[in-house]
Amino acid sequence: MMLLKYLTPATALFSYASASAFTLGNIEEDPANFCQTRYPSEARQNEISALLSNPNTRRSTEPIVVPLHIHAAVPANSGPDVLSFDILNRQWEVMRDIYAQYDIEFTRGNITRDDSGDYTEFEMEYNDAGYFAGTTPELERFWRETRTGGYDELHLYIYHGSVAWGGVCSFPDILQGVFGPPFWHDGCHMHSELMVGSTRTDGYYEEGEVAVHEAGHWFGLLHVFQGPLSDVQVSRYCPVGQDSCPNHPGLDNYHNYMDYSSNECMNEFTEGQKERMHNVFNALRRGW
Repeated sequence: MMLLKYLTPATALFSYASASAFTLGNIEEDPANFCQTRYPSEARQNEISALLSNPNTRRSTEPIVVPLHIHAAVPANSGPDVLSFDILNRQWEVMRDIYAQYDIEFTRGNITRDDSGDYTEFEMEYNDAGYFAGTTPELERFWRETRTGGYDELHLYIYHGSVAWGGVCSFPDILQGVFGPPFWHDGCHMHSELMVGSTRTDGYYEEGEVAVHEAGHWFGLLHVFQGPLSDVQVSRYCPVGQDSCPNHPGLDNYHNYMDYSSNECMNEFTEGQKERMHNVFNALRRGW
């Protein structure tokens, strides 16, 4: 049975239990462990690009308003201080404040915390169509029962348990709502060790920007080192002065939220990224 609790005026201090599979070494071993987001095929990306360039595609310079829901899954008998409602609210505030700078307004949706222990073992799995899916019937049920609203509402799931990667998010799809993935597969998922307030001692990923990075994918952004910029080196920590393309002007954009830099280094989206987020949302998410 799903033991789902909603946000109440809890003020418990936040701390993490020690049992957790994710370590910084997971990223050191393979940077892909930071973010497991898989993009649509090249053909599908071309279709999306054509849609965005079509003058008849709806655009708006008005701020985007997006309900943001946050759902935490913790082991049974964890106690109220593990992924407390206080820290979940702080993560929501980090995302609200950062995205507000780019005319994206996150409003508060449902903030829930499940302490049944049924959903903390989450491994990545992609089906034949390239969409990620739940690895257990229980996890699929958890998503179905918590996924409210439409494709224009963001649901962020945070797991405190045996998860060996940092985060993953569904990319907007031109077929969603028709022949695309099930509605409840739309959203973002991340490990609790990479969210705001983590008691990690390395000082790299505990200020909440990893969720900002993952939400960027939900709005249609690629990594800065993928797509047409696939020759750019992945940034780790805060590589001041890194220049992967010395034959081109400027340094690597290691301050960008869509790199793998540490939180102290992440502090910006570009104007082009802002425009893409707005255009993708209006074309592929608003009203669906």
